[in-house]
Amino acid sequence: MSLRNCAILIYFVPLIAQGQTTWYVDDDDCPGQGSGSAVDPFCAIQLGIIAASDGDTVLVAPGTYFETIGFGGKAMTLRSSDGPSVTIIDGADLNDGVVKCISGEGPMTMLDGFTVTGGHGPDRGGMWNLNSDPTVSNCTFTQNQHGMRNDGSDPTVTSCRFIDNRGDGAGMRNIGSSPRVLDCVFVGNFVPEGINRFGGGMANLSGSNAQVIDCLFFGNSASGGSLNNDGGAMYNFESSPTIFNCVFSGNSATGSSGEGGAIFNRTSNPVITNCTLGANSAATGGGIYNDAASRPVVTNCVLWGNGGGSLSGNGNPITTYCDVEGGFSGTGNIDADPLFVDPDGDDNTAGTEDDNLRLLAGSPGIDAADNTAVPIGAAADLDGNARLVDDPGIPDTGNGTPPIVDMGAYELPPSNVHPTCDSNGPYVVECEGDWTSILVDGTGSSDPDGDELAYWWETDCPGGWFDDPASAMPVLSVDTSEGCDVACGVTLVVDDGNGGTAECSTAVTISDTEPPVVFCSVRPVQGHRLMIEYSAEDACGDVTGSAVIETSCCPLPVVDGQVVRVKCTEHDVCKLSMDFEHDTFRITTNEAALVVTATDECGNEATCVVDLCVSEDDDGDSDSDDHSDSDDEED
Repeated sequence: MSLRNCAILIYFVPLIAQGQTTWYVDDDDCPGQGSGSAVDPFCAIQLGIIAASDGDTVLVAPGTYFETIGFGGKAMTLRSSDGPSVTIIDGADLNDGVVKCISGEGPMTMLDGFTVTGGHGPDRGGMWNLNSDPTVSNCTFTQNQHGMRNDGSDPTVTSCRFIDNRGDGAGMRNIGSSPRVLDCVFVGNFVPEGINRFGGGMANLSGSNAQVIDCLFFGNSASGGSLNNDGGAMYNFESSPTIFNCVFSGNSATGSSGEGGAIFNRTSNPVITNCTLGANSAATGGGIYNDAASRPVVTNCVLWGNGGGSLSGNGNPITTYCDVEGGFSGTGNIDADPLFVDPDGDDNTAGTEDDNLRLLAGSPGIDAADNTAVPIGAAADLDGNARLVDDPGIPDTGNGTPPIVDMGAYELPPSNVHPTCDSNGPYVVECEGDWTSILVDGTGSSDPDGDELAYWWETDCPGGWFDDPASAMPVLSVDTSEGCDVACGVTLVVDDGNGGTAECSTAVTISDTEPPVVFCSVRPVQGHRLMIEYSAEDACGDVTGSAVIETSCCPLPVVDGQVVRVKCTEHDVCKLSMDFEHDTFRITTNEAALVVTATDECGNEATCVVDLCVSEDDDGDSDSDDHSDSDDEED
């Protein structure tokens, strides 16, 4: 879509959906203008911005949008739905900045997730911020005249990439601006041929005190001319940026008078801390060049393998606790090979993103820097690892209370220590029936490095399964329907996520130690008859038992005319099986008792005793001749 078409469409933005907070844009809906709804999105990004109010979001679908846009001072969010690799704003041939914040926009004006390209307007480039402080995240600025230009602006720029842009300050040009640049990458930005050209990656001019933290500068250049091509990665003029945890690799300032392959300082006093500068090149000062009026503070840095000298110029840098090739005066400075892992990477070309300037084990830069120079709150290195880590195999030669910080942008992490495993056994539990549940506990496991542990449980118990085998405290269920005693085990494996694992096993014993529950009672029925009732049950397994009648004398005495019949009734509970020789007992004494004994499969025994109280009947009915089983059919 041409700029002219965009301008025509702008006049017809519908004033609808005032309560809507999200506006939708999709170039697949062109050439229709759209209404900005999810089902009828706008055709162009600028239409969404015009429709939006403060606090609204304009959500842009994947596509290439040929337009230039401006926020118009609105505190709104412009975001892509699928990221910069598939969502492109292309200002080709429109002779303007592609994205503009020139109306006093503040931090609540947000740009997130776009590739911005084709910005070739006069000094405007990919994004132009004029007296504005927007927030820019997850964007790629490529093939622009200046990836971003800031005039009197302090934007926050996070996780952005500046690639193959061109001009003075090709990646980012700051004039009287102090942006906060975090976790960004500057690759292959260059200053074209000419006289007095500067700042391939970034230029900080006229009081620009940028904060540049956790950034990478690879293969940027100020080159092609014959005079004053300065600052391949960064050029500072009358500015004092803060540069921390950054790597400068393969940057160059070429030409007969090129100075400052990585950083050039003119009348500037930057603070450069825990940075690594390797394989940069210039006619003079491949690492850092300082003119006479510059007094940078360089601390905890590694400057090695830079052509034209690591620290050059007639300035007076304050340099301490640095590893400087060729040596440099200052407290704690050393001159020793830092032992980079692979400074030119797998492609054997310095200045590409596979350059690995991390320190090998045994590097003289380990535990050799100054703790007091690390900014307050800076707890991590460029990789996100803990910044203060002690290597017990190397003497602490730096300054501060151990652990001592390493030189350069990367802290050498200690060798991973494997975790310890604790399965908290053995587990001895009571049988609960057909299934028995056991809470197992691996929370006693630990990792000396503080790594977060992952858990995995296994078991050989019959029918055993865990409700959540990846939990630190799962419940194990075991099949105990086939027997009261089960002996098995569980195994726990813990993993620290860094290649360290540990395994431990423990025994599981399931026993039935509880005796069965026995019930017995005697109640009178017709005449001199007693009804005996008994039962037994056990939580785990079958029960066997017996019932007997005990008297104070044996054999039972017989008294003429006084015969008591006792009918026994068996209640089969839990497969109870009682053994009797008779189910009718003649009792002729008041001193008798029923004793019921039950035993479960594991030999646990329980007894129930009840007295048999027989009273004499005054009617003299003896029933002495009626003592067959058939006489007691009713009960």
